[in-house]
Amino acid sequence: MFRSFISVILTYVITHLFFWISGFNPIRDLPRFPGPLIDFGIWMLVFLIIWWFLGVLGIGASSRKNGPIKT
Repeated sequence: MFRSFISVILTYVITHLFFWISGFNPIRDLPRFPGPLIDFGIWMLVFLIIWWFLGVLGIGASSRKNGPIKT
C-alpha cells in the first residue's frame, strides 16, 4: 500500500510538471471524449513505471514472504 501511495503522489507531481512545462493538458486542449482517455493513459503509464521502479529499488516492499499456509 505504501508503494502505491508514493506512486500516486509522484505520478501527480510528474504529470502536472509535464503539463505545465509543455503547455499541453489533454482534458482542456482536446475534445470531451479523447481528452480524458489520453489523460488516463498518461496517468497509468507514468504510475506503472514509477510503481515498477519503486519495486525494483525495494521501496515499500514487505519483508515477509507470502506463501501457502502451513498446517
